[in-house]
Amino acid sequence: MINSFNRFTSKFWPLTLLVYIAALWTLLPFFICGGVMFTGKMTEQEKELAAKKKELEEKLRVLTIGIQGGRGSFNELAVKNFMKSLNQDCRLSYLHTTENVLTALEKGEIDRGQFAIRNTLGGEVKESVEAMKKHNFYVICQYNLKVAHTLMMSPNAKLEEIDTVAAHPQALKQCREHLKKYSELKQISGEGDLVDPSTWAENLSKGKIGFNYAILGNKALAELNKLKVVEENMQDSDDNYTTFLLVKREDQKSP
Repeated sequence: MINSFNRFTSKFWPLTLLVYIAALWTLLPFFICGGVMFTGKMTEQEKELAAKKKELEEKLRVLTIGIQGGRGSFNELAVKNFMKSLNQDCRLSYLHTTENVLTALEKGEIDRGQFAIRNTLGGEVKESVEAMKKHNFYVICQYNLKVAHTLMMSPNAKLEEIDTVAAHPQALKQCREHLKKYSELKQISGEGDLVDPSTWAENLSKGKIGFNYAILGNKALAELNKLKVVEENMQDSDDNYTTFLLVKREDQKSP
């Protein structure tokens, strides 16, 4: 009988090996769990530990915050200042418009959103008010940023060649009186992503628009895009503050 079994296993050793492996795989949970087969059901203690672990992971996770502006914008400065005050890191998603921010938030593409809602000189930010009517969200908090506008142009242009100034509608309102000094310049605001001065500044630096354009916005845009500063502090009052909202989806529980 033994000789017959040995002949069988010698002839069909691959099949025999698979049988052994299958048997060991079946018994593996028994050995790992100290002689207690794991049934897949968690005890109350295990559930509690899993919940605490998930909560801790959520707290430690770096949030992605979508903002209304681009690189070098007042939006970027506002959210960085706020997160620094909390001693927290975050990733930024530069979405340029409030509509883009709230749409991305609803789709779960970002964890939080930030956009400007009002300014001491320019009043309500119409772009944000219109977008807020279309979306559901929860306001976490609001904070202010002191705003100073800078007029900038391409370093390859001459001042007399400038015939147009591009800016966010709010910036034009905040600098209304000061811009009378440049009454010969046509004032425009773009649509979509071009409503954001950071997009204009980037396009100007890359030669995607003519040198006849000047940009009105945060001075950081000039530094970032190597543009020439024409004049700083274009706002009509030094007491110029913009209020930003930090928002999340309604179904999100953590702050």
